[in-house]
Amino acid sequence: MTKIIQNHTYEFVDIPEGTYELGWRFDQLLPQEVLQMLEQYTQPKDFRAFYFSPKRIVNLNSFKIATTTITWEDLVDWNVEPFYEQANTIVAFCDLLNAYLKQFGCRLPTEDEFEVACGGALFPWGTEIPEGLPLRKYTTFRKHELPSAFGLHLDPDSYKQELVYGKLKYGDGGEAVCGGYTWPVPWLSYCPAYRVVDVLLQEAFWEFLEDAQVRVVVIN
Repeated sequence: MTKIIQNHTYEFVDIPEGTYELGWRFDQLLPQEVLQMLEQYTQPKDFRAFYFSPKRIVNLNSFKIATTTITWEDLVDWNVEPFYEQANTIVAFCDLLNAYLKQFGCRLPTEDEFEVACGGALFPWGTEIPEGLPLRKYTTFRKHELPSAFGLHLDPDSYKQELVYGKLKYGDGGEAVCGGYTWPVPWLSYCPAYRVVDVLLQEAFWEFLEDAQVRVVVIN
């Protein structure tokens, strides 16, 4: 099925009903030195709780999710939706956006739905940890540029993020690459369990939202 919102055509795929294990549960897939590096970056906090959604088991009904995204600024009708004046937290912003999307029979995906739609593995392409850094000139890896197993097109630019309800996922705004973090840390923002740190969203959520991508879910 398709829906047109603000002249953008969204195509949807069906995600089956089921019980899913989500969140960070991948310590055994990373070299020990990488785990130690992550712990060092987030001291005194546990990197798992700091950067990733918690390990959990969820039961979800089937849902339809868009295969593509557009920026939220391209999605909103600025003539009637003065979002900048009405939201000062990401949750308040998502509530406004959901109220706007409701007229089209859509809403933002939840964090659970996004992680399930990305496939539930370490990365949308599986468990392979790419070589180099997530910039074309620093890696020959290209699987992150391909659609996921469910057909989702995910932005290969780690400087961008995708908006789900209350969180920004799949990208870190360039924190790891610009910060000079060594392999494979910059790839970890491509883990569907990754989320932009809450304290940064609280301090500067408009800056993070500047280029945020939006895919939608059909309201049942």
